[in-house]
Amino acid sequence: MKEVIFVSVVLLVLFVLTAIRYRKQIMALLNVWRMLRSMRQMNPTRNSQINGGTKPAGPLVNCGKCGTWVPDIQSIKIGRASYCSAECVEKSAQAA
Repeated sequence: MKEVIFVSVVLLVLFVLTAIRYRKQIMALLNVWRMLRSMRQMNPTRNSQINGGTKPAGPLVNCGKCGTWVPDIQSIKIGRASYCSAECVEKSAQAA
């Protein structure tokens, strides 16, 4: 039993000496951890996604004129072609 106590005391002393030696690095690591934790709490997009504030837009479609990818719900469909805006529909009609 005395050996266990002696080994525990030696390990504790080594731990304390190591902590004293590297205290600046330990404090820097703690500050980085606190900063990351506070940034995570302040991030509104992550919080709204977790709380269900935003819904997925659905599948994306490619505009037939300019090539922009837009959500299928917001696209303008003429026949089989999809367009991102009325301006692209007009440009496509003028080109044809």
